[in-house]
Amino acid sequence: MIRNVPDETITREEARRRWQEYHEEIWRLNAEVRHDHSVTLALRVLPPGTWRFRLAVYLASPLLRRRRATRAVTTTPEIEFPYGIGQLVPTESALPSFKRQGNETILRVVIWDGPESSTFTTRGVCVQILPLPTPHSPYEVATRLNEMISDETSWLMIIRADDIVDYDALTTVVDNAERAGADVATGDWWDLSPDGTMIPHFVTKTLGEVQLYSSDVTGRAVAFRASAVASRGGFRECASDVIVRDTVLRMMEGGAAVCHTAQFILRSPTDLGADRHHERELVRDAVVRAVPDATVEVRPGPCGSLNWDLTPSMQWPSVAILIPTRDRLDLLARCIESVRTVTSYPAYRIVVIDNDSVEPATLEYLASNDVEVVPAPGPFNYSDVVNTGVAAVRDDIVVTLNNDTVVVTPNWLESMVSLLMLPRVGLVGCYLEDPSGHPQHEGISIAPYPQHLRRDLNYRRPDAFLNSTREISAVTGACHVIRRSLWNELGGLDNKLRVVQNDVDFCLRIQAHGYKVIYTPRVKILHAESSSRGSLTPDNDIETFIARWDIFGNFRDDHFPERLELIGDVIRCRRDDETNAI
Repeated sequence: MIRNVPDETITREEARRRWQEYHEEIWRLNAEVRHDHSVTLALRVLPPGTWRFRLAVYLASPLLRRRRATRAVTTTPEIEFPYGIGQLVPTESALPSFKRQGNETILRVVIWDGPESSTFTTRGVCVQILPLPTPHSPYEVATRLNEMISDETSWLMIIRADDIVDYDALTTVVDNAERAGADVATGDWWDLSPDGTMIPHFVTKTLGEVQLYSSDVTGRAVAFRASAVASRGGFRECASDVIVRDTVLRMMEGGAAVCHTAQFILRSPTDLGADRHHERELVRDAVVRAVPDATVEVRPGPCGSLNWDLTPSMQWPSVAILIPTRDRLDLLARCIESVRTVTSYPAYRIVVIDNDSVEPATLEYLASNDVEVVPAPGPFNYSDVVNTGVAAVRDDIVVTLNNDTVVVTPNWLESMVSLLMLPRVGLVGCYLEDPSGHPQHEGISIAPYPQHLRRDLNYRRPDAFLNSTREISAVTGACHVIRRSLWNELGGLDNKLRVVQNDVDFCLRIQAHGYKVIYTPRVKILHAESSSRGSLTPDNDIETFIARWDIFGNFRDDHFPERLELIGDVIRCRRDDETNAI
């Protein structure tokens, strides 16, 4: 089968150099944030990448694993989250007061129950602040806002009287979007709690519709090009407290271009005790627009997110659950038993892909158990093994499930397969826990190298982003759900990546072909990671992946906040000069 695999963009030598520099940065940053002077001294004596450094890491690996595990179970974060956020806390600034020059971009800022109107120009943007009484009906909301986009207005932003705007940053965001020809301009924003604590909300460069169903990604830190809103029928009749979210959803449904600038433009008070009925209704309507005739149920979720279930009207497609194994009957039998015990899906079968099992107990189990067996002989190559299994089935949907997993959620297949019914969704992954109950996988971010997000280790502030069903750059291959037709279209996994990064590479290829990868936290699977293959991590796999996707170079993860990067176990803020250079 011909595989749709991109060419390598950099040399192997360059890939090795970048990989070494990244490891040096991991060690240096961890020493810095934890004030570990012993590590700082060790790095001077044993530079990362040298044979002495590798030997020292090998000998100290048991201790390093224990230290990492200890950090993962600590209830109180050791460092601020994200690291470096303190340098971005805003200070009070005076409102600009420049006169209009003419021919500027016009930004109208509608403030419900705002104090007074004013006009000023900064950064080539004429800002018109327009206070309006909060409308009492959805008809009034739509009528008043549509009046604002019928004349010379270029951009429109809708906020509340208690929002605090950084107009210098806002005009930068709008000016960038104007120059980019975008329809939607977004920035980052602060959630201002009653005790004065400011919680940062970092917006992703790409606004995925699935993520928008699950959480209010932009808050009110968003401006709309007036003509783009008008061309889509204007503002819709809905409550004033959800008009921004509704407009963002409809703009993205219509293919609006988004320009995100990594600057904080708004401080918005927390909506304590807010009635979210209108929010749930507009999300339900949006999902139904995406999948007509489907039954959709929306409920409040954790950290301000929304949980929604989609049940298609059509018959459920057939599913083949493929489980690769080489002996390890203890793992395989437990995995299969969990699938049979909790699965409620009406049309599935289990297929074991046998990579040269030799133990008598395993062979007897495979011969006597009610599962299909596909032989996949040869030296271990995960990509070849799985490709062999997929080639042997003809079901509509393929699930690749590691033999060291235990399925926990009863409706796991319905939840994951239903997400494939959404437009252009190509692959779905889910939440994984390790056997001790600690998070292991909440999606994979590539900022700048693929790593699992984990609320107990790196993403130490569970928020709506982490708790949302959302678009993401990659999900772990421990559980992939995909249409067999798309698998065949892409040619399956690349067998040049024998052990690691074949799953991430596959997810990136899916997106390169115009499809989405979705992570859902609504399905839980236990995963004893590397129990079957050990800790084998070939350097060739890593170098191939880095060279192919220009990792540490031009590659950017559009589904992870642009302001943040993940270095080892530390998520840190990029400085303004770093984000402006992106």
